[in-house]
Amino acid sequence: MNLASKTPASEPTEGRLFFNKKTAPPKIRKRSEAAPAAAAKVYRDGHCEVHQEPSAETLARLHAEPGLLWLNIDGSHIVDANGLEQPSPWLQAIGEMFNFHALAMEDVCNRKQRAKLDRFDDGSSVPHLFIVARIPDASDPGETEQISIFLCEDLVVTIQESPGGDCLSRARTVARGAAQRGTLSASLLVAEILDAAVMDYMAHLPGPESVIEQLGNRIGTAKTDDLVHKFHHFRIEALHLLRDLRPLEAVLTVLANTNDDPLIKPAARAKFKDALDHQQRAVDTLNHLADESKELMNLTLAMASHKMNEVMQVLTIISAIFIPPTLIAGIYGMNFQHMPELAWQHGYFCVLMVIASITTVQLGMFWWKDWLVLPNFLSRLTPPFLRQRKAQRRRRSP
Repeated sequence: MNLASKTPASEPTEGRLFFNKKTAPPKIRKRSEAAPAAAAKVYRDGHCEVHQEPSAETLARLHAEPGLLWLNIDGSHIVDANGLEQPSPWLQAIGEMFNFHALAMEDVCNRKQRAKLDRFDDGSSVPHLFIVARIPDASDPGETEQISIFLCEDLVVTIQESPGGDCLSRARTVARGAAQRGTLSASLLVAEILDAAVMDYMAHLPGPESVIEQLGNRIGTAKTDDLVHKFHHFRIEALHLLRDLRPLEAVLTVLANTNDDPLIKPAARAKFKDALDHQQRAVDTLNHLADESKELMNLTLAMASHKMNEVMQVLTIISAIFIPPTLIAGIYGMNFQHMPELAWQHGYFCVLMVIASITTVQLGMFWWKDWLVLPNFLSRLTPPFLRQRKAQRRRRSP
């Protein structure tokens, strides 16, 4: 799929890999949980300069200086007087200063976007690529936050949803080395940023395979409820990460195979392909974790059900053994006047022998059907020919 330019007459969805424009409801934050002040980190020639909520004059000065500029904004929203998170007013100043498209700035404010790629080159704004990706949220396992990337000729602007830590330290290190060698371009920097975002998924896996294997070895010994809860928790986290990581494959595929876009340099295309390989490997790993957690959860429930069936089998055998004696005792306990057996001299012992015989036959039948496991000392007393016939019967059974 080629990158398509937007024209004023086109619909907003044209030229987009994904379109999921939903206005996110305002996030309520407690007054005691004040959001940290958003900061802008400026990277030029391997040097970092931090500005707290930069003013329009600061942005103008940064924009006027020559060379490649990377502006990283930590925190796209602020907390108003009512405790609600609202888009920061200086986001509009950034869009106006660098002449970004209004639709792109709208997507920055609406933080529930899927990974997607837009190209804006309709004359109403400076030619630029707008990329949306999602990175794992370090403060909320299994959830992600939005990072918006603007790519121009000599300008890269990244706007992160939440202030604080991020996953771009690796990209900063690589960019610093490339800047010192004089090989850094804006598209290569974006490729490093997207690759760092993909690799951060591997660092936030819901449960390492060794942990899942250890929990799998505890099946049958640990509490069923605890294991089922943990396996379900791992699977839900993996599925949530997959939901936000999968759409990035289409974005990286287009960036890696675009040959006619002057904003994407050849060296950057190779890095985009490397990031695509990392993305596919991360998707495979998350799929494996989700499937393995589901299978282990099903195995845990199946073993618990098997144990329950064994208990019910024992209770059923006990009930079946006591049914004939109960029937006989009930018949001779009716106290009718004319019951010949009541006058027999040895009637009591005869009834006991009948009950013992029926019980013995039942136990033998249960043992022959493998419904009853005899203790070792009783198994050794079983005649050899019976043991042989039973072994032959087991071999013939499917």
